[in-house]
Amino acid sequence: MERGSPTTGSATTDRGLEGIHVPGKQDTGSLDLTCVKDALVVPSKNESMWQPISTAPFDRDLELAVLDGDGVHALVFPCRRILAGWTKSATKERLDISPTHWRTWKPDKTDV
Repeated sequence: MERGSPTTGSATTDRGLEGIHVPGKQDTGSLDLTCVKDALVVPSKNESMWQPISTAPFDRDLELAVLDGDGVHALVFPCRRILAGWTKSATKERLDISPTHWRTWKPDKTDV
């Protein structure tokens, strides 16, 4: 059986082979940072899936989900994240909202 093959035991062994430091494991060489970066890359998610608000980007139009007295619902206009909160994309008007989730804004034909 070859070292690092899928049939060898634990994920700890596999992580060690990828160049990721495994606590309690003797380092046998220098750490390959390329492997670490590649191993930590989050797989791309479906853009229509809701993402936690803490991960919202600053550089594009977003659809936001907010919680109010009627429950959770999506805003009907695109928003942009700014350092101090949120704005309407079209008017740059500051919004007093606390969204819970986001996803990429997909314009309808009526928005164009």
